[in-house]
Amino acid sequence: MSLTRLRAPLAMLAAFALLMLGAVVGVPGAVASGTSNDIVCDTAGGVKYEESGGTFHKEGSSGPDVEIEVVETKGEGEPIAVVATAPDGYLIDAYCVKASGEKLTQDVDPDAPSVRIETPATNKSGKPQAISHLVVTLVEEPDDFDWDWEYPAPTCDGTLTVTYPDDLPSGQANDVNITVQNLESGEVATINIHREGGTWSGQQVFDPTTEPEWPTGWTSWAILWTQVAGTNYHWEGYVEVGCDAPEEPVEEPVEASFEADVEPAVCVDGEIQGGSFAYAVTVGSEHGTRSFQVKGLGDGTGGTAETYYRADGTTGDAGEIVVFANVGAGEEATLSLDDLPPGDYRVVSDGSRTVKDQYRWDFTIASPQDCGLQPAALPSVDVTQAQCTPQEGVHLGQQTTAGGVVVADAQGLTVVVTGASGETVADPLDLPAGDYRVEVTLEEGFAWGEDVPAGWAVGDGSVTYAFTIAPLADCWEELSATPVEPTVIDVCGSEDDEVVLPEVVGLTYSMWDAPNGDVRVKVVAEEGYYLTHHSQHDESVKWYTFTLDPSGCEPEPTPEPSEEPTVEPTPATLAGSVAVGECVADAPWIGYEIVLDDPEGQAVADENGQYPVYLVLTDGTNEATIALGVLGEDATLTGRALWPGASVAEDGVTATGWPGWTRLADGSWAQTDQNYAWTRGDIDARLVVNPEVQVDLSYPDATPECANPPAAEDDEVREQETVVDTSPSPVVGEQVAADTDALPQTGSNVVWAAIGALVLIGAGGAVLWLRRRA
Repeated sequence: MSLTRLRAPLAMLAAFALLMLGAVVGVPGAVASGTSNDIVCDTAGGVKYEESGGTFHKEGSSGPDVEIEVVETKGEGEPIAVVATAPDGYLIDAYCVKASGEKLTQDVDPDAPSVRIETPATNKSGKPQAISHLVVTLVEEPDDFDWDWEYPAPTCDGTLTVTYPDDLPSGQANDVNITVQNLESGEVATINIHREGGTWSGQQVFDPTTEPEWPTGWTSWAILWTQVAGTNYHWEGYVEVGCDAPEEPVEEPVEASFEADVEPAVCVDGEIQGGSFAYAVTVGSEHGTRSFQVKGLGDGTGGTAETYYRADGTTGDAGEIVVFANVGAGEEATLSLDDLPPGDYRVVSDGSRTVKDQYRWDFTIASPQDCGLQPAALPSVDVTQAQCTPQEGVHLGQQTTAGGVVVADAQGLTVVVTGASGETVADPLDLPAGDYRVEVTLEEGFAWGEDVPAGWAVGDGSVTYAFTIAPLADCWEELSATPVEPTVIDVCGSEDDEVVLPEVVGLTYSMWDAPNGDVRVKVVAEEGYYLTHHSQHDESVKWYTFTLDPSGCEPEPTPEPSEEPTVEPTPATLAGSVAVGECVADAPWIGYEIVLDDPEGQAVADENGQYPVYLVLTDGTNEATIALGVLGEDATLTGRALWPGASVAEDGVTATGWPGWTRLADGSWAQTDQNYAWTRGDIDARLVVNPEVQVDLSYPDATPECANPPAAEDDEVREQETVVDTSPSPVVGEQVAADTDALPQTGSNVVWAAIGALVLIGAGGAVLWLRRRA
C-alpha cells in the first residue's frame, strides 16, 4: 500500500490520538461517525448551542456556524424539535441533545446536510420537555478530488518539479521520496524530503543532493523512482544526471473566469413558458479538469429539496448529484438550458471551497406576473358628505341627510366598507361622522389589471381607499325676539311696590334687588332666538333698572286713636356687627363679624332666598364694594378679606402687594394714586345686608411693612412722580385683587399685633373678634 493510500487511516488514527489528549476542539471533520457519545456530548470536535428565549445561541467561537431552526414548541415557545443545517462544504456526522438533564447521542449515517432533532425527555405525564443544549459534529463534504493527478518526470539536472493542485486537501503536501542509483558502484538509496510544520503548495523544485541523507561522495548518479504525497501517481524510469535536457515550451497560464445570462419565464396564451440560462466558463490551467453541476435550489433547505440537471435537460432523483459537464484545464465551454421553471438555481464546480467560489453562479428564473388570470379593475368610489337644510320660520328647524359612499364597477373584487375600528358597515349609504375605508380583495382567478391610482393604498393582500365623513353642524336659523319692558306697580309705600315680568316667546327674564335698593331685570335669548334690542356693549343681553320711589303719594289720613294702639313690626338691624382693619404677616386685611337681628323677618332675601353681605367703602368720590359672603342659618357671618389693592402669595399669607403702591419693571416700588390708594385716607364704611349699618374702619398701621412695601437691604425705594389715574375705582362683586407681580415680603408683625391688642385692652377698647354675647 502506498503512502497516499494510507492517508485516510492515518488521519483517523491521528484524530483519535488528539481527541484522547483533549487537543481537538471545534475542528470540523475531526470526529467521524464512530465517535464516542461522551466525546460528542462534551463538545470535543463539535459545536455547542444553548437555548435562550426560544432560540439557540452558539457557545464559544470555534467551528463553523450551524443553523438551528425551531420547528416545534410547547407552552410559551419552548423548543421540543429543531432542524440543524450544516454550512456549505460540511455535513452533519453526529449530534447530542439534552433536555431536563437527559442526553441522547445519535450518529447520522449517512452524513447529511440537515437533520431533525427531537427532545429525548418527557415528564411523568408523557409530555415532551424543552431542549436546553445541542452539540453538532461536522465533517467536510466529499468534493470528488482527483487523487491520481500527475507531475512531470525528473530532469537531468537532478531535480524534480511538482505543481500542487489548488484544491488539494489539507495535510497532504509535506513529503517527497526520490530513489537514486550510484552509477559507479550500483548502490541504490531513497532520499526522503520532508517539510516540518506545514505543507507545500503551488510549484516546488526538489533537489535530493541538498538533503542531509544524501550519500557522501556520490558524483555520478541517476534517478529511478519518485513519489509525491497527495497523489496516487508515482514516476518510475531512468534519468541520468548530467545529460543535456531539452527545454520545454512554457505555456501562459489560463485564468478561471465565466460570463452568464438568464432569461425569465414568459406567459404564452395564459400558460407559463420556462426561462433559460447560458453560462460561458473558462477553467483555469491550475485547476485541472472540473466537473460542473446545475441545480435547482427548491425551498433552499438543501438535500432532497435540490434538483440536479443534466445537459440534456433531464434531472436526477431528489437530492441525487449528477454532472452537467466536464471541462478541462484551460478549456472554454458554454453550459445552457431552456424551459427551466421559475425558481432559484446555482451553477457550481467540484473541488475545494476556494475553487468552487471562482465558478459559482446563483441565478433566478423570474415568474411572469398573473399568467392565466383575468384582469381586475379597481371600482369607482363616490363619497357624499352629510347635508343640512334650514326650515325657514321654524324654531331650531332643519332637515339633515346622512353621509354615504357608493362603490361601483368592481370587477373580480370583493368590496367591504369598514369603520375606524375595522368593523364592517351595515349600510354604506347611512354613515355617521367618522373615518372609513373601502377595502377590496381579489377574487379567485383574477389579478390586478392596472396600476393602483392615487388615493388607494396597497396593503397585505388588499387595496384600500380611506375617506372621512365630516361632522355635520346645525344649520337652523335664529328667530327674532323683541324684549318687552317689565311693568312697575307703584303703590304708596315702597313695601307694596312690584315689578311684573312679561312672558315673551324665546326670552328668559330674571330679576333681583341691587345693594342700593334698585331692581335689576336681565333679559337673555333662549337657544334659537336673538334679541332685536339689546345692551349697547353686549348683544346677548338686555338690562332694565327700576328705582322704586314711594314719594309722591298722598299721605293717608291719620286714623283716629283706638283703644288698642297699632303695633309696628320690629325692623331688622345689624347692631353689634363690626369690621376692623388688621395687619397679618405684613398684609392688610379686613376682619368682620356680622350679626343680623331680625326677630320679625323684615330683612329682604335675594332671589335664591339667601342674605348676601357687602362691605361698601367710599371717600365721597370713589366707591368699592366687597362681597363678604352669605349669612349662615344662624344669621351670622365671620371672616376676613384682603384690603382692596392688597395681595398675598399662593400660600395665602405672604404679602405681595399694597394699595397705593406699584411694582416697576426693575423690581423697585413706587407710590401711585391708583390701586385703591384712596382707601388709605379718610373713608366711610358700611355693612349692607338690607338693612345696613355704618362701621368705623381705617387702614391698619400696625407695622411699617404692612403700611408700605419694604425697600431692598442696599437699595432705597425709588422716588418718582405720582401716576395719576383719572378713571374711577371699580365697584367689584368679589374680593378686589392687587398687582400679582409684587415680590413676597418677609418678616412678621405677630409681636406688634400682640402689643397693639394689649394696648387696646388696657385702654378699654372693644375686642372685635369675640362674638357678641346673647
